[in-house]
Amino acid sequence: MDTNNGDKSMSLRVTDFSSLPKRMLAPIEGYEKTPVVSIEDA
Repeated sequence: MDTNNGDKSMSLRVTDFSSLPKRMLAPIEGYEKTPVVSIEDA
């Protein structure tokens, strides 16, 4: 079993977070006051 390939993919996965957005977005407000309905009713 070749573990070198797994180690390489793990290191790539750990370091791929640099492409995430750098700015903070405002939280979504008001959704908690919306009634919960089924998909069919929506």
